[in-house]
Amino acid sequence: ALFDIQNSNYACKSNCTSDICKTNYYIIQSHHDYCFYHELSELVTSVYHDYQPKCMDCHIHRKNNPDIYTCPVPDCSDEKSSIQAYNFLILNQCKSDCSKNGCAYNFRTLRSVYDGCSGDSMNKLIKLGVNTYSDYCHAEDCNVDHGSGYDANMLKCGFNGKSGAMLFAIIFTVSIVGIILIGTVIFMTRGRQQRNQEQKKAANFEAGQQVPTENALA
Repeated sequence: ALFDIQNSNYACKSNCTSDICKTNYYIIQSHHDYCFYHELSELVTSVYHDYQPKCMDCHIHRKNNPDIYTCPVPDCSDEKSSIQAYNFLILNQCKSDCSKNGCAYNFRTLRSVYDGCSGDSMNKLIKLGVNTYSDYCHAEDCNVDHGSGYDANMLKCGFNGKSGAMLFAIIFTVSIVGIILIGTVIFMTRGRQQRNQEQKKAANFEAGQQVPTENALA
């Protein structure tokens, strides 16, 4: 995936909408978002941040780390507080030291919303804040409590709050409907062509029958 997305033949950095660009970016992003910071190579992190502004994100929960904090309970309806937390990280230069001046608290505020709320209603600045500061604030990160039914090892990267399995089901259904529609159009077109050919043959046959009769009368 790292090799393919950087292949100049695919031009993913200028246009990340092709299937091969999207697929390889999702592979890279899912590893970046799911795995612990120390498990990732610098190349994965670097390539992810290079292509993240150009490619559409999917959403995958991070696996739980027993050695870090528990995130505050997210208020998914309070978008303003999350954006203020992102602005705090910028204004206080939290990239240089995420443990100072409330940087850790504000990053955890972003993390709790990013991991704990649906992507449908999430402001882009919240996603940008987490993606920008997750590497700098990894030592101050936290786990989101997703409830008793949550499987922390479920490796699915979804869109707009939908799981990868649901996305596959949607794509599969749309594909089947498309195939049926195309097949119907082809069937109707061939049937129309066949009827036209039969009508043409019938007309030629009638014309052939009439010519000798007229010649005989002449």
